[in-house]
Amino acid sequence: MYKLADRITAARRVSAPLIYINSPDPSNSIHSIMDIFRNGDDKCPHPVITWNVNQGARPMTDAAVPVIERMREAMESDDLANPVDMLIGLEHAPAQAVVFMEHLSLFMDNPQVIQGLYDVRDEFKSNHRTLICVGPSMVIPKEVRQSFVILDEPYPSPEELHRIISVIVESVERETDANLNFTDTKYNHSVDALRGLCAYTAEQEFSMSLSKDGIDIDGLWERKRIIIEQTPGLSVYRPKITMDDIGGCKNAKNFLSQLMLGKNSPKVIVWIDEIDKSTAADKTDTSGVSQDRLGFILQYMQENESKGVVFLGPPGTSKSMMAKALGALTGILTIRLDLGEMLGGIVGESQHNLREAFKVISAVADRDVLFIATCNNDDTMDSALQRRFKRGKIFFDLPEDDEKEVIWNLHMEKQGISENDPKPDHASWTGAEIASCCEMAYDMDLTLRQASEYIVPVAVTAHKEIEALRSAANGRFISAAKPGFFYYSVQKKPKRAVKVED
Repeated sequence: MYKLADRITAARRVSAPLIYINSPDPSNSIHSIMDIFRNGDDKCPHPVITWNVNQGARPMTDAAVPVIERMREAMESDDLANPVDMLIGLEHAPAQAVVFMEHLSLFMDNPQVIQGLYDVRDEFKSNHRTLICVGPSMVIPKEVRQSFVILDEPYPSPEELHRIISVIVESVERETDANLNFTDTKYNHSVDALRGLCAYTAEQEFSMSLSKDGIDIDGLWERKRIIIEQTPGLSVYRPKITMDDIGGCKNAKNFLSQLMLGKNSPKVIVWIDEIDKSTAADKTDTSGVSQDRLGFILQYMQENESKGVVFLGPPGTSKSMMAKALGALTGILTIRLDLGEMLGGIVGESQHNLREAFKVISAVADRDVLFIATCNNDDTMDSALQRRFKRGKIFFDLPEDDEKEVIWNLHMEKQGISENDPKPDHASWTGAEIASCCEMAYDMDLTLRQASEYIVPVAVTAHKEIEALRSAANGRFISAAKPGFFYYSVQKKPKRAVKVED
C-alpha cells in the first residue's frame, strides 16, 4: 500500500531537493510528516521551517530558530512573507534542513519564484536540504517540472477514519454524559459516508452530523456529495430512477442485477456518458493532452482490475437510464465522470484535474469501481479502451413490440393518461420518444395521436447511423432485450408517420 512517509524518506535518502505533495489539507499534512523527522523522539535535531504568505517563516523545531534569524537579517525582512525573499534566503539554511512552503502554487506565475526554485534545487542538492511544497493543486512550470519529486497525500484509510470517529464519539459521550451506543454497524456506515474526504473535512462533517440522539447518516452522505462535486469533472447522481422505471431491456436488467448483487459487488459506479465523443476528440488532438487522458484511464483500470461495461445503442434506448438506475440496487454512489469538464487552459491543468478526480474516486470506492460507459458510435471508441470494459458489452436496440407495450403503459400511468386513449403509429420509436409523447399529451392537453405529430423518430433522422450500429453489434454484443447475442437483419428505412384523424 502507498505510504507517503516511505516515499519522503526515500526522497531524502537520495538527497532530492524539491518535493511537491498534492494534499487537500496542507497544514494537517505538514504536522503528519513531522513524525518522519522526529524518528520516534519528541524532538527533531534538524532545522524544520514552515512558511505561508500570511505568517511568513516560522520554526517547527528549536534548531530552526537561529536559521530564521539569519535569513531575516540577510534579506532585511521581519517575517519573510514574500515568497521571493523566502526562496533567496534559503541559501542560509544549513545541511539537513527541511522547509515546508504552503500554497506556493499561488505564485507560480512569478518568474522570480520559478528562478528561485531553480536556484534552490542546485543549492539544496549538495548537502541533503529539502524544500517541500504542499498544496491541493499546483501546476508546475516546465522550467522546474522535472526537478520535483511529486507525491500524493492519500485520503484517510477506513482504519484511519474509524479512529477519527472513535475520538469524536468518545469526546461527545464524555462532554454530554450520554451513551451513543455506537455499534460496529454505525461505525461501518459512518466510514462509508466519509470515504473520499480528507482527514480535516471528515472530522468536521462527522462532528456536525453527530448529536446526543445519534448520527445523521443521510445528512452526512449529502454533504459528501457536495464536496465530491467540487472536483472538476465529477458529479454525483441523486437516485431518482430505478429499474422499475425502465421498460423492456429484460436481459440487461438480469445481468446487471446479478453483477451488482454478486459476491464482488462494487462500492461505486463511475458513469462516463457518450464516451465515444471523448475518445473521438482524443484521436484528433495533437497536443498530447487527450492521449494522456485516455492512457491514464486505461492504466487506472488495468492496475486496479476495475470492472467495466459498455452500453452501445441509438440515442433514447435507455442506456443512460440504466446507468443511473444501477446504484439504486445496492444504495451505492453513482459518480458521473465528465472528461470534457477536466480540460484546462493552463499547461498541466488537465492532467492534474484527471489525477485529482481519480484520487477521489479511489478513496470513495476503496479502488472497487464499476465503470459504465454509454456509447452512440462504436467506430470512434478506442479499441484499447473497449478491451478494458471486459465485464460486458450490451447493445440497446430500438424496443420491440412487446417492450414498447410495457413502455407505453409505464409512461401513460405516470402521466395519468387513460388506457382508452388510442396509441399512435409508433413503428421504430425509442422509449424516450414514447415518454416524450406521453409528456406532451399531458402538458399540452392533447391526445396521444395529436402529440405524436410533434415527434420525429431518431429511426427516421438517423436511419443509416442506426443500421451501422446494428451491423457493428451483430454477433459481438449481448442483447439488452433477450438472452444471448444481438443478431441483426437489414431493415428498410421507416416512413414518417402520417397524421391520423380522430
